[in-house]
Amino acid sequence: MLVLLAGLATFSLVTPPEPGRSSDPDAIVDVEAAEPGASTATQPIERDPAAPRQLADSGDARHNAPPNPDPLLEAKGKLGAQQMPASVALYGIIAANAVYDSGSIGPSDESPVFATVGSNVGDGLPTDGVFLVTSRQTRIGVKANIQLTERLDMAGNVEIDFFGLHDSTGPAGIIQPGLRLRLAKLEFGSAKHRLIAGQDWSVITPRLPTSLSHMIVAPHTQSGAVWSRIPQITYLLKQPLAKASKLGNARFQLALSVARNFSGDQQGTVVRFDLPDPGTASRLPVVQGRIAFESDMFSIGAGGEVGRETHRVARLDAQGNLKTIDDDVPIWLVTGDMQVKTKWVWLMGEGYYGVNINGMLSNQGVRHDTWTEAMVGPDDPRLDMDRDIVSLPGYGGWAELGFLLGTPKVKLFGSGGADVGRGDLVAEGARWLNIGGLAGLLYAPFDVFDMSLEYQRINSYYHHDDRSTPLEQRLGTNNYVATTFRFKF
Repeated sequence: MLVLLAGLATFSLVTPPEPGRSSDPDAIVDVEAAEPGASTATQPIERDPAAPRQLADSGDARHNAPPNPDPLLEAKGKLGAQQMPASVALYGIIAANAVYDSGSIGPSDESPVFATVGSNVGDGLPTDGVFLVTSRQTRIGVKANIQLTERLDMAGNVEIDFFGLHDSTGPAGIIQPGLRLRLAKLEFGSAKHRLIAGQDWSVITPRLPTSLSHMIVAPHTQSGAVWSRIPQITYLLKQPLAKASKLGNARFQLALSVARNFSGDQQGTVVRFDLPDPGTASRLPVVQGRIAFESDMFSIGAGGEVGRETHRVARLDAQGNLKTIDDDVPIWLVTGDMQVKTKWVWLMGEGYYGVNINGMLSNQGVRHDTWTEAMVGPDDPRLDMDRDIVSLPGYGGWAELGFLLGTPKVKLFGSGGADVGRGDLVAEGARWLNIGGLAGLLYAPFDVFDMSLEYQRINSYYHHDDRSTPLEQRLGTNNYVATTFRFKF
């Protein structure tokens, strides 16, 4: 690739990123970084009015927060018959995490989301406790841009990480990391109007909590943070607002998206094919949107999504033969988000309410009600098959407060979140409440290097109709301590 670029452009070594700047779409709020020229999401915190940015799998590569704007390797030149200005940039993060978990968690020891029932309760579980060192959160990406006219440009971004693992037998998966596609999108338009197509951050996820240790699975996933990277076609409007210019880069922002309908209810092993799930079986996309006032000092927005899933339930035809029919269940979600920041302090968060929203990584999806022997008898072909699918309601949110400790190089932050369902509606033994708290200290001695020490506590609650059920069958907890080192280029 570099050989081809050399024929098109002149390579030059550019200035390293400004302090705290990283290409971390899953990262922490960088209170002093300037954001690149991103596209669709809202930008997190920064100290200067340049442009806020974030560092954890929440999003510095989200809409409005693309990856590192100042990569070390960059090619610039002209392409095509009319010699249009063009550029290609390589960026990435090399990360090393050392992690200790006191309990049994899922889905990953490295970035825990929930605690298994019984974890750290009473005598605990035989699987409680783990220590690991890993570099699976390393990532690399390429960005390209072509200036078509004075006002119009076209841009592309591809980003991968190494968080996937082989699912076949053989050596331990940790030494066989698998590539995962994070972002793959193209953009066309002007500074005011943009059309974006491909896999990108959900438009209703403008920011996520700060964390270096959770760069793949965002902090407070399933405990208050709703987010996703999904294939989509999105229209983005950014209208500058001169009357609010004192707030810095003030603008009205509108994002409308038609996205792949992804269901979090379908469980299964990793396969080589893109198999249908209840979201795609609905034959309809999910529609998402967000409207917001954005500026460097204060931002506020509201968003939502609407869609449906199609499941199959068992019935008998007129002759008494088994058949299945479609059972359509709704998806809808409303969100509200805000951010306030000064030179030394930031406060931000998001809240939500909806039904069947585990496609956005909430706990709350659907409940499968089956045909029982008491309903149909022991010989009925429908026995133990789905009878009805019920959408489950849920609400939650997260909030974060952070400070600079005398210098932009040192940041102290803390956040908390919860994802709340209806304990009387979820299935017996299912998780209905997840609460998380996280605190961290980040040190960035150089523009291209930072490190953090973080502690996270997760409490997961499981439903049982019998309230006398022992606590170890209703609760799981985990204490998480991690130190992370990152080199950013």
